[in-house]
Amino acid sequence: MAVTLQIQSVIYHNEKASLLRALDSLSNAVRVNRETAKELGDVAVCYGDASASPVFSNEEIGEIEARFAPFFTFRYTYFHENTGTAKGHNRMGQDCTADYMMIMNPDVLV
Repeated sequence: MAVTLQIQSVIYHNEKASLLRALDSLSNAVRVNRETAKELGDVAVCYGDASASPVFSNEEIGEIEARFAPFFTFRYTYFHENTGTAKGHNRMGQDCTADYMMIMNPDVLV
């Protein structure tokens, strides 16, 4: 039986290119798992933004959602405050219904 997974990162003034590189890495990992081990079901990748202003525009969020839709659901939440890491993860995780939650730094490449 496939497991569900929520992967979440709190971002703070990160460079878009670095965040997109991490999403590319995650999409590749999900693709490889589904082609080989077939252990992953639904995957959600959540970015919680604690920056002074949003890192991504609504248009960019739509493009990211479409680009990675074959691999995972992308959720972007702008917090409107500097939550810090722990509070940001708690906010994103409070409604998590996935079997597993993975907390990772936004610049991790898997």
